[in-house]
Amino acid sequence: MSRLIASLVATCLMPSLHAAALPPAFELNIGQSPSAMKFLSRGTHYVLFATDRDIVLSLASSPAHPVRMRLPCRIRPEGIDPLDGKTNYLGSDPLLRNVPNYARIRYPSVAPGIDLVLRHGNA
Repeated sequence: MSRLIASLVATCLMPSLHAAALPPAFELNIGQSPSAMKFLSRGTHYVLFATDRDIVLSLASSPAHPVRMRLPCRIRPEGIDPLDGKTNYLGSDPLLRNVPNYARIRYPSVAPGIDLVLRHGNA
C-alpha cells in the first residue's frame, strides 16, 4: 500500500489553478486512480482517499508521512448526499466524464449499529 500512497500523493497534490475555488467533495473512483481507492478528495493542502480497508490523509506539508486509519475489516464505502457538480478528466486516457461527487461517504456497520461517516467541515 505504501507505493500506492506515494503515487497518489504525487499526482493528487499537484497544484491546480481552480482547486481552491471548488467546494470540497468526495469523488467516486471510476478509473482515474488505482482501483484500491474507492473515493478520493483533494484540496489545496491535502489529499484523502478511502479504500475498503483504510482511510488515508496526506498533507501537502508532509506528503511522505500520511496518516492512516485502518478499519476493523473490509467495508466498501458508499457515497451519500450526491452533489450537483461532476468531475471530468479530459486529458486522461480514456476520457472520464461526469464522475460523481458526494458531500459525504459512509462506511456502514464498522461496529454493530455504528456507521462511520466522513464529511468536510460542516457539510
